[in-house]
Amino acid sequence: MKKKICYLAALDLACKRGVVEKVRSTIGALQEAGYAGQAVICEKGGLAGALILRKKLGEIDADLIILRSRGPFGLFLVDGLIRKRLRGTKIVIDIPTPIRNAILEVWGHRKNLVAGLVDILLLLLAHPWCDLPANRVIEYGEEHDWFLIGLRKKAVLVGNGVAVANVPIAHANAWKRSNPLTLIAVSALSFWHGYDRLIRGLGEYQANLAAGAPAVELLLVGDGPERERLEALAASLGLADSVHFLGYRVGEPLYDYYRQAHVAISAIGCHRKGLTVASPLKSREALAMGLPIVYAYKDPDLPDDLAFAQRIPADDSAVDISALVDWYARLRESDFDPRSLREFAARQLDFSRKIWPYTELLKTMA
Repeated sequence: MKKKICYLAALDLACKRGVVEKVRSTIGALQEAGYAGQAVICEKGGLAGALILRKKLGEIDADLIILRSRGPFGLFLVDGLIRKRLRGTKIVIDIPTPIRNAILEVWGHRKNLVAGLVDILLLLLAHPWCDLPANRVIEYGEEHDWFLIGLRKKAVLVGNGVAVANVPIAHANAWKRSNPLTLIAVSALSFWHGYDRLIRGLGEYQANLAAGAPAVELLLVGDGPERERLEALAASLGLADSVHFLGYRVGEPLYDYYRQAHVAISAIGCHRKGLTVASPLKSREALAMGLPIVYAYKDPDLPDDLAFAQRIPADDSAVDISALVDWYARLRESDFDPRSLREFAARQLDFSRKIWPYTELLKTMA
């Protein structure tokens, strides 16, 4: 009889499409591996979402439950998780952002001083205690020792994945130094994506454009709290014709923009929330499409010597666009083939390679 797995998450389906795809693709990979799996996604956030998940916990019959961390509201799930453990169910808690970094993220997004302090206090009260019922805790970055109390032997560091088969390949656009270079950045436009670094770099590059140097344009896809500030920055630097704010896009409209680009820019401001190790979902999507990437963090899945992944300093300096152009020119001169990036993604980043934390646990069951 097939072992049963349930992935529980509370997500805004419109704003968290990438995470929804991650949940569904993880279940899909487990099903391909021979398990019976289902994703239960609640569309409410906050306390309401946690209470719905608490009810779902009591209804689910599964050998293994994967729970996407509910942050401070995880305290409302502890008793339900303990009851499941006592009945022999294995529990995995998926923590998308280390708590120490989530605290800095909350502070960066605070609407006012009091609200920010309350949210941080709730996180401190909830963790690590609400994660203790888990058999395993999945981390995507380095956690502070305090938040690993009682969890150190349960915690594993993994990188995010991508469903390679669900992503089309973008064939390399013809390019030489006399042609414009198109960059693309896809995100929810938060302060820690660091795209102000990119826009400032474009401003410096354009102001000192050498004869024969290619024009560079940026496609910014997504909406979020930083959009207005980034638009103002681009306007102040005279980049209205070079930086294009395209809003929220998914599916084919998004892929169409990827096809127009030469290079994808991943998060380049993770240091602003203290994050040194990261594996953003969009970086995986770009590689699966065959686009080289630029990033500014340590990625557990990307060796430092990859020609198609350029790591830049994790600081607030403007991005050196001239150096980026030179890197891309060298890449194109070396018989660059998008299919090699896609093959790398299939070998290293596909969700079929990311399910081992769950299958290992299931193999310990009688």
